[in-house]
Amino acid sequence: CLAVLMLMQSAAAQESLRPGSWVTVEKVDGGQYVGVLLSSDEREVFLDSTSVGSVIIPRGLVRSITPAVIGRGAQSEVTAGALPFSSRYFITTNGFPIGDDGAYILFTTFGPDFQFAPAENLSVGILTTYIGSPIIGSIKATARIADRVNAAAGALIGWSGWIPETIFFALPYGSLTYGSRASNITVSAGYGYVAYDGDDGGRALFSVAGQTHAWSKVSLMFDSIILSAGSTTSMLVFGMPGLRVATGANSAFQVAFPFAYADGEIMMVPIPTVGYFVRM
Repeated sequence: CLAVLMLMQSAAAQESLRPGSWVTVEKVDGGQYVGVLLSSDEREVFLDSTSVGSVIIPRGLVRSITPAVIGRGAQSEVTAGALPFSSRYFITTNGFPIGDDGAYILFTTFGPDFQFAPAENLSVGILTTYIGSPIIGSIKATARIADRVNAAAGALIGWSGWIPETIFFALPYGSLTYGSRASNITVSAGYGYVAYDGDDGGRALFSVAGQTHAWSKVSLMFDSIILSAGSTTSMLVFGMPGLRVATGANSAFQVAFPFAYADGEIMMVPIPTVGYFVRM
């Protein structure tokens, strides 16, 4: 009976230490991390900690991994510095904040994107291309509505930059996100306005995006931009399925395979879009 009881306790412990469970990682130097276990193998432990966000700990520095006793409120609490890259998808954003004093650079196929967080629930940024035109400013404010429900309101405002033809555009938007930082879905809506050479106009834009932690350091993602039909144009859907791979505690690589849908036809974009995050 004692042997059976020990086997049952061992099985329960293994069950509680599966990826996605809350654990306490004790290091050989006495330090501790508490957070969600993302992956663990013979080389390293990958943890979404409550203190420093994503952290990779070499196995040789780990003394023990035990289940953490965490209340529901603490589990759902979004820590300021945790997972700054999870506050956005390939193009669109969601209801999660970057975090207090958080900052990162995203190098994409088209150009750099700088994002900073002067306050816990506020972020500002600058986007441009590698030739410095156009130049776009961004601002986003977030709020936690309920357990697993977050919202954001923001805007993109830009102009053509040094190119002689002056073009002004603006995109105010709102987003509603359900889920955790690791797995979530977001619905967004906004209005795109463009002014050029004395003419102006705009159309409503929508987006459905999401991500889920698949295995180890890999998350599957989907992003989209839906342009509403105009008086002379049909609805256009631009989709981006892909994945993001954590390459370290402060960096990540992502790749997407875009497609467009219009007039009943799907057109694949032959070149994938890539991005590389660096936390500052």
